[in-house]
Amino acid sequence: MLKTISDRSHLTAPHRSRLSKSMLYLIRSRKLDRSKSILDYGCGHGFEFQYLRSLGYDAHGYDPHFFPEYHDRQFDIVTLLHVLNVIPNFSDRIRVIQDAYSRCQSILVVASRSPQPCAGTDYLDGKITRYGWFNKCYSDIELKLFCAASLGVNSSQFKQIGQKAFVFHR
Repeated sequence: MLKTISDRSHLTAPHRSRLSKSMLYLIRSRKLDRSKSILDYGCGHGFEFQYLRSLGYDAHGYDPHFFPEYHDRQFDIVTLLHVLNVIPNFSDRIRVIQDAYSRCQSILVVASRSPQPCAGTDYLDGKITRYGWFNKCYSDIELKLFCAASLGVNSSQFKQIGQKAFVFHR
């Protein structure tokens, strides 16, 4: 059953037509400009990195289902947006955030889409939604502490930039 649920995580990827709040934060705060490289790790259908690339940014995307070409290099900024909450296996979540972090030279942004209250059938440390996919329903503090513990850094290094969204500067 775990394999079936894991294989369905790509179904949670939204079809975007505008940039996410986390990506807008990077641009508006001038942390992302055209001189910096960015990897959208777990990019889903790839709207954000493709849109940024069309505007002249050095933007790349990786998603095991939609954009499986793995970028084995460093980026100034790595985003991990709405990815951790759809991975059922705890150790896989740790592996993913550590891999994203290892690609990041300067800034890591992590965000989770976790509706509250979190509905569904209990499964491992999350829920199986009515659509049949997994959702780990992180609270703000739980996501922050998970990230810090997984990366071996102090949680005070994660600055909250929105609901269930944090930025970390190396």
